[in-house]
Amino acid sequence: MTLGEYVQQFARTLRELRNTKTERAVGVAGDVLAQVKRRVQTSGTNFRGVTFAPYSRLYATQRRKAGFQTAYVDFTRRGRLWNSINPFVQRDGRFNTVVVVRPRDRENQEKLNKLSVLKNRGNILIPSNTELAFAIQTWRNKALDKLNRIR
Repeated sequence: MTLGEYVQQFARTLRELRNTKTERAVGVAGDVLAQVKRRVQTSGTNFRGVTFAPYSRLYATQRRKAGFQTAYVDFTRRGRLWNSINPFVQRDGRFNTVVVVRPRDRENQEKLNKLSVLKNRGNILIPSNTELAFAIQTWRNKALDKLNRIR
């Protein structure tokens, strides 16, 4: 490949990366959400690794009778809250894209707000530094892989 061909291919790859930035940003947000969901549902901890305040005695008893675990708060009963949470593009500009992770409907947004404020558990969707760093590194590696494949 001549230098001119290499420059052209490099420019094409950069355009492709720019043109797919929104899809890639949504993908990163989805990857982070999956990690957060796994952490919360399997360990009942927040982004700092602190265990969420336990279920009330009455609610823990109801959960146990219904066959649900009560060792830690996992924010899961029927799964509707977690199923409603997705990445959404809030702003898509020429040089950046803002993606938010939130419930897609009012009912689950209100449920999430209630869990955060009334139950004093904070925003359960905040990723840990490790989860965020992993997603960013994965995103960078995919972009670099595309650039390194130019031959």
